[in-house]
Amino acid sequence: MSKNLPSPLALERSHLLLTQIEAAKEFEQAEEITVNIQTVCGSHQDDPKLWRVELEVGFGKNGKLIEQPYFGKVRVELYLRVHPNFPEERIADLIKVNGVSLAYGMIRESVANLTGRGPHGVFLLPSISFIEQKKPSSSSKKPTSK
Repeated sequence: MSKNLPSPLALERSHLLLTQIEAAKEFEQAEEITVNIQTVCGSHQDDPKLWRVELEVGFGKNGKLIEQPYFGKVRVELYLRVHPNFPEERIADLIKVNGVSLAYGMIRESVANLTGRGPHGVFLLPSISFIEQKKPSSSSKKPTSK
């Protein structure tokens, strides 16, 4: 039996900043769900172990073409505390992978909850890995839908 290790990252608080989800009347179902991701990460100027992550995920549209049963965007803000003993040179990578993953999970759950009461049923955003994310920036991911 393996021992669970505590995470070096603690979620202090989180907020939904923006929720815009619309049910499509007509759509042309794409094989892949395209998500547009924008991230902003930064540490507090007086406390380098306190970080803020803001993540916005847009989905369901490609230009004016509606490709999924729902389209819109959701933005969240998280405040994360890094364990005092965690090496400083590894904090930025921890935030960019684990912190952004926490934010994406929150958005994914919110979209599923809200669309579950919609006319097309539950819409699940695809699972995404942020391991290769090198710096906070805008990006577009195209994972394959299930």
